[in-house]
Amino acid sequence: MTLRREFLSGAAATGAAFGLPAFIGRARAADTIAFTTPLRFDPTFIDIMNAYSGGHFAREGLACKVLGPPGSAAAFELVLGGQAQFGYIASVDFIRAVGAKGAPLKAFASLSQRVGFHIVSLAEKPVHSGADLKGKTIGVISVGGLSETMVDVVLLKAGLPKNVVTRVSTGNSPGEVELMRKGRIDCFICNFQVAVTLQRSGQKLAFLDIDDVMPAPGALYYTTREMIATKPDLVMRVMRAMKASVQELMTAPLAPIFRRAAKDFDIPRMNQLDAVVAVQKAFMQQLWLAEGRQNLLRNVPPLWQRATDALHQVGIADVKDPTTLYTNQFVDAVMKT
Repeated sequence: MTLRREFLSGAAATGAAFGLPAFIGRARAADTIAFTTPLRFDPTFIDIMNAYSGGHFAREGLACKVLGPPGSAAAFELVLGGQAQFGYIASVDFIRAVGAKGAPLKAFASLSQRVGFHIVSLAEKPVHSGADLKGKTIGVISVGGLSETMVDVVLLKAGLPKNVVTRVSTGNSPGEVELMRKGRIDCFICNFQVAVTLQRSGQKLAFLDIDDVMPAPGALYYTTREMIATKPDLVMRVMRAMKASVQELMTAPLAPIFRRAAKDFDIPRMNQLDAVVAVQKAFMQQLWLAEGRQNLLRNVPPLWQRATDALHQVGIADVKDPTTLYTNQFVDAVMKT
């Protein structure tokens, strides 16, 4: 019986309340845990998938199920409801959940040291700064979501109110370029993966890097505060598994790693493996190592401070002490070995 078949039979029991999130796992060891992605099994979550498929969880004595819910809200519910013990999420979503809603969660590592979002425009009508957005129609990934928050921050930094732009939901794909060419939007915001794909396409486009406006952690690993307080050894073992997975990704050929993981997970765009690998290489170099190799997986205090300051200014979350959101105790320990 294949793991894909296990997915089909086990998904409903895992979390039907969240629209049947994808489910992968098999018993490998005594200590059973679950680790959730923020959104299904996108190639950019290869670190988690590789921790499973590459045997890194198993070597730490962990029988880990990897869950792929339909969105970040469902991911948080899986952790808060005890169906998952660990998760991977964008820092802005995390700060909002903890700072504004009081979720009892804590980050124990930051994999990406940049947000990675970009505002894309046509080279002949470029958006180089927040001031250039005034009077524009901008495509956002989803109204009320993370991408729209990023637009709010860019406007704030330019001293502009939110209502100087018109927002429309356009999704997150290279296809939004055609909407600009047809005059339906002036620009759009996208994630790092789409930005890299467009940069590699050679089209005449302009890119405004959100991290130039608001430096912040990108994606992080988190668990509950209770887990850190009562089961630090378990968190440490997860941290060791994730470190091993990340190091393998940074030192071994990526294509075989993706092919191996694709036997266990339904990873989109595997028919474009060269492009997937190219994006992942850029991801590792530009986001994972953005603060230097010495800060790989670390929570970098200045980035957290800037992120919480910006989200306070736009009215998203009021976090008076960002150091309460994260800990480096596990990263510090595993990096010594």
